[in-house]
Amino acid sequence: MKRVNISFSIPIGGYVYSVTFLTILDTANPLYEQRTAIIEDFFDYDYSLNRTQKELADALGVSSRHMVRILKKTCNKSYREKLLQSRMEVAADLLTNTGMNISSVAAQLGYTTETGFYRSFYNYFKSTPANYRKSMNTKHS
Repeated sequence: MKRVNISFSIPIGGYVYSVTFLTILDTANPLYEQRTAIIEDFFDYDYSLNRTQKELADALGVSSRHMVRILKKTCNKSYREKLLQSRMEVAADLLTNTGMNISSVAAQLGYTTETGFYRSFYNYFKSTPANYRKSMNTKHS
């Protein structure tokens, strides 16, 4: 077993939170599975715009160029596509399960403007955040 600590900061509501998580890698697993675990942890814990491809490459211990190939192979997505997917999954959860207003959701996800968040959300879900929230609340009622 190999233990890997991955640390980064998450800006939320004017505060910066430091997050460190421990990934335990089974050295008997192929390198592919180890890298997949690191990639999933990277995107599960920070989906803001402040993260870079270089940070993911550093977490994987490879060059940025090689990281792009690994990400495409493991997730069949580019860095931007994977980041957008992670952010939209969190946005959907926050809109459905919290009373946060849309501008707060946008800010928590790292969007500097509501317009950018609305555009991304609409392109991903084909619905505005407000309509998505209404439709999901109707389904759960």
